[in-house]
Amino acid sequence: MILDNLETLLQGRDRDRAGQFRAGYEAYGELLRVLSESQHQSCVILTSREKPAEVAAYEGEGLRVRSLSLTGSTEAARAILRAKGLRGTEEEQAQLCDRYGNSPLALKIMATSIQELFDGQIEDFLQEDTFIFNGIRRLLDQQLERLSDLEGTIMYWLAINREWTTVAQLYEDLIPKISKARLLEALEALTWRSLIEKKIGQYTQQPVVMEYFTDAIVQQVGHEILEQTPSILQWHSLLKVQEKEHIRDTQIRQVLSPILNQLRSTLDSSKAVEDKLRQLLAQLQQQSNALPSYAGGNLFNLLSQLQTQLSYCDFSGLTIWQADLRDIALQNCNFAHADFARSVFTETLAIPLTVGFSPDGQHLVTGDVEGNVRLWQVADGVPALTCKGHTSWVWSVAFSPEGQRLASSSDDCTVKLWNPQTGQCFQTLQGHTSSVWAVAFSPANSELTSTQAPMLATGSEDQTIRLWNLKTGECLKVLTGHTSWIRSVAFSPDGLTLASAGEDQTIKLWNLQTHQCYRTLEGHSSRVWAIAFSPLDSNILASSSSDQTIKVWNCNTGQCLRTLQGHTNWVRTIAMSPDGQTLASGSEDQTIRIWQVSTGESLKILQGHTNWIRSVAFSPDGKTLASGSGDHTVKFWDVATARSERTLKGHTNRVWSVAFGPVSQDLPFGSKLRLASGHDDHTVKFWDLSNGKCRQLLRGHTNAVCCISFSPDGTTLASSGSDRIVKIWDCYTGECLQNLQGHKSRVWSVAYSPDGKMLASASDDQSVKVWELTTGRCQRTLQGHVNWVCAVAFVPIEPVLLVTGSYDQTIKLWNLNTGECLQTFAGHTNWVWSVAVSPDGQTLASGSGDHTVKLWSLKTGACIQTLQGHTSRVWSVAFSPNGQWLASGSSDQSVKIWNLATGECDQTCRGHTNLVWSVGFHPEGETVISGSQDESLKLWDVTTGQCLQTLSADRPYEGMNITGVTGITDAQKATLIALGAVEP
Repeated sequence: MILDNLETLLQGRDRDRAGQFRAGYEAYGELLRVLSESQHQSCVILTSREKPAEVAAYEGEGLRVRSLSLTGSTEAARAILRAKGLRGTEEEQAQLCDRYGNSPLALKIMATSIQELFDGQIEDFLQEDTFIFNGIRRLLDQQLERLSDLEGTIMYWLAINREWTTVAQLYEDLIPKISKARLLEALEALTWRSLIEKKIGQYTQQPVVMEYFTDAIVQQVGHEILEQTPSILQWHSLLKVQEKEHIRDTQIRQVLSPILNQLRSTLDSSKAVEDKLRQLLAQLQQQSNALPSYAGGNLFNLLSQLQTQLSYCDFSGLTIWQADLRDIALQNCNFAHADFARSVFTETLAIPLTVGFSPDGQHLVTGDVEGNVRLWQVADGVPALTCKGHTSWVWSVAFSPEGQRLASSSDDCTVKLWNPQTGQCFQTLQGHTSSVWAVAFSPANSELTSTQAPMLATGSEDQTIRLWNLKTGECLKVLTGHTSWIRSVAFSPDGLTLASAGEDQTIKLWNLQTHQCYRTLEGHSSRVWAIAFSPLDSNILASSSSDQTIKVWNCNTGQCLRTLQGHTNWVRTIAMSPDGQTLASGSEDQTIRIWQVSTGESLKILQGHTNWIRSVAFSPDGKTLASGSGDHTVKFWDVATARSERTLKGHTNRVWSVAFGPVSQDLPFGSKLRLASGHDDHTVKFWDLSNGKCRQLLRGHTNAVCCISFSPDGTTLASSGSDRIVKIWDCYTGECLQNLQGHKSRVWSVAYSPDGKMLASASDDQSVKVWELTTGRCQRTLQGHVNWVCAVAFVPIEPVLLVTGSYDQTIKLWNLNTGECLQTFAGHTNWVWSVAVSPDGQTLASGSGDHTVKLWSLKTGACIQTLQGHTSRVWSVAFSPNGQWLASGSSDQSVKIWNLATGECDQTCRGHTNLVWSVGFHPEGETVISGSQDESLKLWDVTTGQCLQTLSADRPYEGMNITGVTGITDAQKATLIALGAVEP
């Protein structure tokens, strides 16, 4: 006997459980019970999209009742396509079949529609990206009608979650809370109804079912907003902000954006949509005794996606769950007594220079340009604690093997040891006389004697390596032999060897029993940035270099086993996987590559960062890779899929460049003077000195603005940065007049010619370009430097002469008519970051990483004088308009005013709390402006050194009221306050 389509006799949604027969058909249940319990020779076959309770009760592998869940057949699906005469490639057929779970019924229905609407062309159907209509929709409508309220809620959550979901995750999602027993019953019912798929305690939907319920969410939520009657909006989070990035992106693309599009279509304007969302928010605020819900967070995220202005909005008293508050201007918003549970915020994470995992994989540590060492919870990206004590950039961090110590090394010449549970610094190791670039712990299974271990190794710009006894803090040994900065140190897995590498292009291997260098590995053609031993083989070592390559070495023989090529810029960082099989590398080319160590094959390219990658680290299980970038983010990557799973977004708005425009009588805003600055937030800002406020923003760059320069007549301004583009702006309207493109890497410096007809730009790509501004064409490309070109300046009295400064430690003088390099100025012992020419065109000034400012004769090329006094790198130099003074800004956080007649420092201007990137003189020469890493501009009196005024841009949460907020950790609250939030 065959009972076909038995689900037509089963209950609809008016009963709590699936598999129950409708009134009047209960005898079918009795029949199934008798057949299951009685001895007989009959065979009964029934088909149903829902399992009857009697079958579930009596089935079993060793019993007479069996059930088979049909999950679709590839062979049957392809046969249906052929029978229906559909045409498409193998890939298109597979995509179509997979979309409908290889279900013969679904494909039979859809094949008919494809034949009628698209003449049987699968490709044309797939391009429409719409898979739910006609028969399929009617089929699923019938299924939806049969669901209980709880079952429907679960189906909506599975559609939102987008991938396999555990019972624990569903239980956490559901509000109001129910018992786990009820949840399990509902999941069992949905399984019986053949609406969900399961594996090992996880559940999801077939793609076509997921699309159906996603569309149902979009339609229903749109209706709820229009009618101001939230339901799904209250009990479901449309965006789960702590989920993996690709899940969040999909939720935005397939849920939030379609809802907004539907509302715009109905209401005719974004402003009308905004009004509806705000009305619903106000309604929620009036419901003082309402149960917690997702509605507040959903409305916040919809307003954010609408890109409406949220500053000064009132969100007080609301439950703001699952809200994404990153990269949003929320100045002066009122969030008093709001509940922020499971929301995410912009962090105070400055540019992360180094990253590392704890031995148990639960925490990530970062060191940044603000001098902070931070710990983050890997599971959710929530900040755990901040270690404060360094006064400059943190170049390297490392956990001890047992995880009880954390070491950090800094530009402030110190190494600090921290308690990772409390954030307390319990020891500061001093002895290095310059920046400490590298730190490494000896391995736990070191074969050295216990008196020599545990040890810490540090490498410095002072060309030495120091070995430290961690029990006493004593420096055990100073290893010398390198002839330049040491960038990286690493212990071999057996603890018997230490490797070091740096600016001298070599890698040295040290015997830790004799403290002698027993081998030098040579082969790189530029500085070596990073080295890493294979965790399982002390003979295998990898190195990365500015020569854009990675080399794998045999330490026993000193032989280079293979060279890995593929990056197109400096390779700053490398890390070996725990099993030693793969290697990760991060580069200035903004990519991460995963390599197979044994063959040198490039396995994967990880893309997503928008600036250089300075550090990468594998998790202890090797499944996750963390990376720190100049785009202010740390990313967690799934190594298997090469997808970014989570991003920690930081905010620092350092001031890269400052400049006064020439005095003008017809400037807007009633001022005769323009002050501009270039920032990390991709903007150029114009300032009103009368009130210290930013009065105009120029937006258009897609990355940090590294340099700005006014035209001689003050009508236009040039800006350049990490997006490789030079922009020309109209100073009166703020309009971008030109985009000059051609550089292959970030553009560090721009300068107008004295007549304003040409612009020169200097770049990481080792070139200088000279642009003709009337046409926007590159007139000439100057090449000759062998490293980054960081600075460019015209000679005022000779418009065809150009000066450039480079990371290669030289300055060059060029003739623009011929492109010839007339002179190379050599003498600095470190990079040249800034150059300036005196108003009379006779003297050249240069600022360098060697802590000095040099004055040169442009006529003879001779160094006239070396100005010494800064205690760290000099980033900027500028002549006063009358040529009497020179200003310089440094990593020592000071601005110095030099008297050029005497060569003495007349004033040292102190007040910045981080390095000074840029300095410039007022056109009348009485004051100096400085821009700093501390996000401020300061105006200084030249004669007294007194700070006259401090200008700062608003932080993301400036003035945001967080009185009585809940749902956040102490660390998150501290972050909000650091970014401007207040508790009035």
